[in-house]
Amino acid sequence: MEPIVAPATPMIPSERGVLRLSGDGVFSLVLARFRPEGAQLPASFRRWSGRGWFRCSKLQSLVPGSLWLFRGPNSPTGEDGAELHLPGIPHLIELMLGDLVAARARLATPGEFTRRAVRHGRMDLGQAEAVLALVRATDEREQAQAMASLTSGLARRVGELRARIQAWLIPLELQFDFSDQGLELPEDRGASAARRTILADLSALVATCSEAVHRAAVARVVLVGAPNAGKSSLFNALIGDAKAIESPIAGTTRDWLSGDWRCGSECIELIDTAGESGAQDSWERALSPARKAQAHGADLRLRVFDLRVGVPAIRPGELLVGTHSDLVSPLGGPTSEWVSVSSRTGAGLSELTKIVLDRLSSGARAVDASILVSARQARALSEAHEAFTRALLAAEQGLEPELVASDLHQSLSALAQVTGENARDDVLDRVFREFCIGK
Repeated sequence: MEPIVAPATPMIPSERGVLRLSGDGVFSLVLARFRPEGAQLPASFRRWSGRGWFRCSKLQSLVPGSLWLFRGPNSPTGEDGAELHLPGIPHLIELMLGDLVAARARLATPGEFTRRAVRHGRMDLGQAEAVLALVRATDEREQAQAMASLTSGLARRVGELRARIQAWLIPLELQFDFSDQGLELPEDRGASAARRTILADLSALVATCSEAVHRAAVARVVLVGAPNAGKSSLFNALIGDAKAIESPIAGTTRDWLSGDWRCGSECIELIDTAGESGAQDSWERALSPARKAQAHGADLRLRVFDLRVGVPAIRPGELLVGTHSDLVSPLGGPTSEWVSVSSRTGAGLSELTKIVLDRLSSGARAVDASILVSARQARALSEAHEAFTRALLAAEQGLEPELVASDLHQSLSALAQVTGENARDDVLDRVFREFCIGK
């Protein structure tokens, strides 16, 4: 591909400024302007660096610096690449950049270096988005999450899920492709449990990943507790919206919900999770990983319980919140570890808000191992989860194998979108236009 060039460091006075190049003919382009200080460039190399002097057509004297060469396909972009490390004088960098452009190197577009790395398989699209998230990270949590994605944490987990789904799909398709020949493949006894495990792992991945929306970092508070303890009613009361389903039937909440809890000038991400029933049924096994992932990534957990039932033991990192205070006698005023509220009357909610803000401001924010994903990846993960859930229900209801296979294909296709396989040019354009020129 044609050679491209761009500054890889800010155009401000500094100790060092870097110009980055990638593409066909890069070596001859830079070596024509470089005189090494010591030994000449070896005939064969994968990576080479050396000090010396650079020539610039607009300058009469040579410029001291160092040259780094990277031979493709083992370079950062998968192409032949080079970096010119020069004194960090903005005018000098501009002159050298203009010299290289005049010699047939094109000025790179935003994100073009990373885009070429994706094109040549040096990273996937999800990792490219993690680079952008890392650059934009505003705190320790976001940095840790972006690094988890950048080091292939998401790609590895998605790849494992795809392999397990394909292991179900392949014999299923063989069965109906060769139905006219009477081919019947016996199903393993543990097949149903294995599929439920895939759903549980997919649910956990969706729960663990935090969407990388461009907003200020906020604290995360998670509601936990037994079924029918009043979590959903409290969730609705705190966010000011009937987002969670309220019902006297225990276990109504079968997933987790997220909402913005506005406390004065502060905005807290509030998570409502499914009740901890302690049952051993398939749904509880499927929901438990997602619930644990949400609780693990919380800055504070509110253990919600019904005051009419009894007060549970205090656990580290939690605040006890007793509900239905309007239906029982007072058990004492609020403390740093305890508060009673009524979601119906609003009693105690202001005290709860004050205690939560105090707890969050008194300690460092939790840094979890969540994987940061883009809005595009979040949608794809959600689509994969929904399609696999449909396939699982169709199989358990004994529907036609073709219908099951169709949903499995949709799930696999959505998972492929997470890492950007076969991404269309318009998708790539939307991703990389957010990058700076030197990335």
